[in-house]
Amino acid sequence: MNVLIVPAGSGQLDLIKYCLKKQHKVYTLDDDDNAIGHKYSNNKLNLHTSEIKDLKRFVHEKNAKILTVASDFGIFLRSKILSNNVNHKKFINLQNKFNQKLKWCKLYNLPLPQKVHNISYLTKEKKYIIKPIFGRGSKNIFLIKSKKEAFELKNKINKKEFFIEPFIRGKEYTFEGFKLNKKITFFMITKKEKTYFSVSHLIYNHDLSFGILEESKNKISNFITKINYPDGPFHAELIIEKNNINLVEVHPRCIGYNIYTNIIQKIAGIDLLNLEIKLACKRKINHLKIKKKFKYFCFRFFKIKKNGKLKKICIKKKKVKNVRLFYKLFFKKDDYVNFSQTDSSRFGYIYALTNRKIDLLNLTRKIENKDFKIKYYE
Repeated sequence: MNVLIVPAGSGQLDLIKYCLKKQHKVYTLDDDDNAIGHKYSNNKLNLHTSEIKDLKRFVHEKNAKILTVASDFGIFLRSKILSNNVNHKKFINLQNKFNQKLKWCKLYNLPLPQKVHNISYLTKEKKYIIKPIFGRGSKNIFLIKSKKEAFELKNKINKKEFFIEPFIRGKEYTFEGFKLNKKITFFMITKKEKTYFSVSHLIYNHDLSFGILEESKNKISNFITKINYPDGPFHAELIIEKNNINLVEVHPRCIGYNIYTNIIQKIAGIDLLNLEIKLACKRKINHLKIKKKFKYFCFRFFKIKKNGKLKKICIKKKKVKNVRLFYKLFFKKDDYVNFSQTDSSRFGYIYALTNRKIDLLNLTRKIENKDFKIKYYE
């Protein structure tokens, strides 16, 4: 039996339940005493009440493994607790989004990002993005439309914690994969659409040509090799415009929410939960074999557009011939919604899988418009 530490957020429930089912000793760790994952574990740790040095001692004494899978918060925890580990310092460096972007741009001769204190190079006609060097959850990302805005924001933020880069136009894609023994395997590639410039609400089959697809894979593989990426999952985000392939960032984790547990297993036959545990416990992992089960998919988030207390929230579940539908709501009646332009700007989701050539974007849009009901108290 292994001692496993798992973040207690809603996105980690599948992992917590999986670990308990496999009879591992599970400790849930969070900075929120009310995090839903705590309800499934009798062993609760709190990041605020527990000193980092105490957590480090606990991990050492119990020989505990920290699982992150699809959690930026989990990566943050692992970075804090294992910060003295030499090999782990390489992992922490992977989270430095400024260094990531700098290396990608140097590797492929693209305009270099700059630290926020160096914004004299800005031109009037271009848009720019200012975002954290170490960021998570699409938080504190700013779209800057003028030099004046940039200077105003510069005086409001900690300049040492942010960097600036040109706003990149194009379509967004994600490449989900796993690095194991120097071999890089891609098991899901998606196209994304966003509610805001930093928050996606729609994920579905990519439309890349074979040439651009292979070039993108090669560039990601080359980049991952160059930066000494450790064995494990990766979630790479690209913006592609014609033949221009630009990196947004590469996360040292899987894609978030239930996509990593449900969709990837159903589409590619890859059990990422089991892989995460084996990797953390240093067990042997055999060659990854992709077994395609569904050819087409669409993952649609229900968008939050305003604040308020919920009087009603529900979705009418239905069956559609030749399509498998899955639903999830993050909120319930009487919950208070705080609208924000981050990854939390979602009421829930529906995803659809099929092997028939069916318009899943239109299907899920109709379900959202007709069957998803939301009402606020006045």
